[in-house]
Amino acid sequence: MFKNHMTKKLFAYFAVTLLIFSVLIGVVFILLFNDYTVKVNRNNMLKTANSIAESVSPFLEEGHGGIGYGSILRSIEYVAGGNVWIIDKDLNIITNGHHGKGAGKAYTYQELPANAENVVKQVFHDNAVYSEEFSGLLSQSTLTIGVPIKNGIGNVIGVVLLHSPIEGISNTVAQGITLLGISLASALLVSFFLSVWLSKHFTSPIILKEAEDAIRLDKIRRDFVANVTHELKTPITVIRGSTEALKDGVVTDAVKIKEYYDQIIKESKYLQGMVGDLLDLSKLQNPDFPIEKDAIDITDVLEDAIRSVRGIADLKGIKINAEITKKGIHLIGDYGRLRQLLIILLDNAVKFSPADRVVDVHCDENVIKIRDYGVGIPEAELPYIFDRFHKSRSEKNKEGTGLGLSIAKQIADRHNISLSVTSKVGQGTEFSINF
Repeated sequence: MFKNHMTKKLFAYFAVTLLIFSVLIGVVFILLFNDYTVKVNRNNMLKTANSIAESVSPFLEEGHGGIGYGSILRSIEYVAGGNVWIIDKDLNIITNGHHGKGAGKAYTYQELPANAENVVKQVFHDNAVYSEEFSGLLSQSTLTIGVPIKNGIGNVIGVVLLHSPIEGISNTVAQGITLLGISLASALLVSFFLSVWLSKHFTSPIILKEAEDAIRLDKIRRDFVANVTHELKTPITVIRGSTEALKDGVVTDAVKIKEYYDQIIKESKYLQGMVGDLLDLSKLQNPDFPIEKDAIDITDVLEDAIRSVRGIADLKGIKINAEITKKGIHLIGDYGRLRQLLIILLDNAVKFSPADRVVDVHCDENVIKIRDYGVGIPEAELPYIFDRFHKSRSEKNKEGTGLGLSIAKQIADRHNISLSVTSKVGQGTEFSINF
């Protein structure tokens, strides 16, 4: 496959880097997804159990056991399929599958296992309790939550026991792991062929040269591997931040939770596409290399990019102040590449801004301006900031490779868009995108 040793080494470094990233992402996702799935299931069970307790409470109070009492119990049994047990203050199991579609054996309180009985006692002491002690009695691995039923003055008058098979939780986790495995396998397959192509492409000029060119090849190799790491940081950070927010329960609104999931999926797809974008970088300078252009709304692209970077900004306490004076600014372009351009500029603005500051974003009919109030760029460096692998000497950029702004410039050029910059040391930097 390879004709020289240097090409083999470059391929090995690139492939191993991608493999390590894939494994790390997979492990982190599996751990977080498992914990989150269990937590979501428990929270849903708690909400359901509390809702049932509130519905039953009036009928268990003194003097309220008449009309409607039996009906609501049968309704609860039917809907829950026999997975709901209600125990009154006299320790009678009122309902445990007698009537509903999950009809089964009728248990008495005395028949409960010792540990299960303790769960009921704890609930009567006004505690919400999770337990797996009912698994043996129900002949399957079961997660049970017990919540108190209270009367109007807050006294516990009964218990709701809600059972849920653990198999359902395990199946959800297994499905998530399966989808992740398929995605990683596909990404690794693409990465293999990409590694082969890039290894040969970057080393072909070196093969024709001697010692001096060999040194230059080694530098390119190191810069390239470092650049891959840099370019993957943003989507990985967004995915991790969104996942941790969901896991920690920071987001509880159902609509917001869905938005976070959508953003995780979107960033995962973007991460996978980023590998392909690195391959395309070398082709962007070739006018014969086509890019897909459609009619798009640049304000939608801008808002999408801001959402992706906002998580990173929040970590530094930086507010992104977006002012979009007009919606529906249409142009012909590649949505994904223009989004990549904007993310590069926004990420740089956040990166070079001090903590707890503001990044201003202004958009009108023919220009987008992104301004930070950070360290600024020395005037002597301004002519070179779009050069490939150019790095500023700033302390904050000591680990950068200088590829990001080069990518942004190439994307702008292919769209006939003007990308310019103004900056003053100590006052900040402003990038302007003119359509």
